[in-house]
Amino acid sequence: MTICFAQKNNKTKEKIVMPAFSLPALDGKIYTNENFKDVKNIGVVFLSNHCRISQKFQKALIEIKKRAKGSENDFFVISPNHPQSILPHEEAYSDLGDSFEEMNKRAIGEKYNFTFLFDGENQSVTQAFGASITPSAYVFGPSRAQIYAGRIGNHEKAADIEALEFYQYLFYGEEREDTRITRSFGSVIKWKSRKALLEKTIRNYSKETVFVRKVDGKTLRFLTTKGVGRLKIYFAWSIKDKNCVDNLQKISHISKIYRKRGVSVGTIHVGTEEEKDAVEEILSRAQISGINYMINGNEFNILNIGYKSSTDIITPSSLILSQEGKPVEEIKGDVNIYDLRKKIINELN
Repeated sequence: MTICFAQKNNKTKEKIVMPAFSLPALDGKIYTNENFKDVKNIGVVFLSNHCRISQKFQKALIEIKKRAKGSENDFFVISPNHPQSILPHEEAYSDLGDSFEEMNKRAIGEKYNFTFLFDGENQSVTQAFGASITPSAYVFGPSRAQIYAGRIGNHEKAADIEALEFYQYLFYGEEREDTRITRSFGSVIKWKSRKALLEKTIRNYSKETVFVRKVDGKTLRFLTTKGVGRLKIYFAWSIKDKNCVDNLQKISHISKIYRKRGVSVGTIHVGTEEEKDAVEEILSRAQISGINYMINGNEFNILNIGYKSSTDIITPSSLILSQEGKPVEEIKGDVNIYDLRKKIINELN
C-alpha cells in the first residue's frame, strides 16, 4: 500500500461547490446530485477495498449511516481506483481488489448499508472532487458549498464515532465562508494513466527464473512442513487436470500479491518424471517463480498426514500451512481466488 499525505490542516476562503456526478451503484441504479437534493448536509467519501486505512473505517461508516437515517443529513461512498491499474503487491493487505464485482463482494461481506458508487472506469468524478487519496471525505452544506475536506478521522480511533471530523461536520457543520481542511492519510488513488508502470512490473515478473525440483515423499514432507516463520501456500496439481493452466495463473497472482508480506507460495506437481519439461513450460507461462516440486503420485499422500483425509488426496488441492509449518487447511478442487485470499488474510491477521 502506498502511503501519502494530502492537504495540511488549514482553512481556505475559496468557495468550492459540489461537482455534478452520475455514477453506477451496486444496486444497479445510476445516482446523480438529484438523488440527494432534499438532503441538508451531504457527505462524500472516497473509499478503497484494498487500502488498509479505508478498511479501518468500514464499521464507522456503517454506524454513521445508521445515525443519518431519519435525519436531514446523508452521505454516499465512491470507489475511485481503476481496477487494472493496481499493482499486485498493492493488494497485500486485502482479500479483494477494486473492481465493481469485488466492491459488491465487500459490500455483502461487511453488510454495507450506504450507497456505494463506482468511478473506477473514467475517474472523472474523482478528479472533479480533487481527491488523490483513499480514504478522503467531503461535506457540503444546503447550498452545496463545501464546508469540510480531508480525513474521515483518526484511523487509530475509528470506533470513536463522535470524534470523527467527518461525523462532526456532516451532522453539525454549517456553511461559512471558509472550508475546514484536514490532512488525509491512506493510499494514493490508482489512476488509469499508470499503464506504463503496470507494464514494467509485468515485464519484471516475466524475467524471474522458474525451477522445478524432483523430490520423494519424505523430502517433500520435510521441506514443506518445517517452520520457517512464514505462512505457506502449496498448490498440488497435475498436468492432466482439466483447468491446470487457469488454476496456476490464479496461484501466480496470489503469489505476486502476498510475497510482500512474506507469504511463501509454491506448487507440487503430482505425476511422472517424463512430464518435467512440459511442467516447467506451463509454470514459466504462469510466471510461478516460487518453490516448485515434482513427486510421483504414489508418494504424495505422505504430505497429507495431519489433515482430515489421509489417503484420498487428488489434484488439484490447495494446502495452507501456518508459520510454524502446521497444517491449517486443505482445499480440494479448482482454485477459488476470493476464498483463498480471504483465508490468507485471516491467517496473516
